[in-house]
Amino acid sequence: MIFENQSHSYEKYISDIKGQDISSHNNKPKILIGKIRDWLDTNSTNTYLPGVSTLWIEYQQFRKWLPGKCNSLNLKIKELTYNNYAQLVYEWIEIKNPNGILF
Repeated sequence: MIFENQSHSYEKYISDIKGQDISSHNNKPKILIGKIRDWLDTNSTNTYLPGVSTLWIEYQQFRKWLPGKCNSLNLKIKELTYNNYAQLVYEWIEIKNPNGILF
């Protein structure tokens, strides 16, 4: 799955992925979340996935939690590495869903 901010902007930089189904999100997280959700729904063996509205609410709750957590760890959101961010996402999921049930 490949995403870009603006349609066809990848053509300026990468010719190797031409022919792939590139999807733009116009730098709007809700659109990106919806497209990822729909892709997972199409390619998943799970019977049901939550709708984009539910996922958007969960994402907003995570975004409200993140600054305080980063502050307690002396981290700045803009300086998080991928690994830092992934660990924080995992921790938030564990706090929100201690029994391992996401939705």
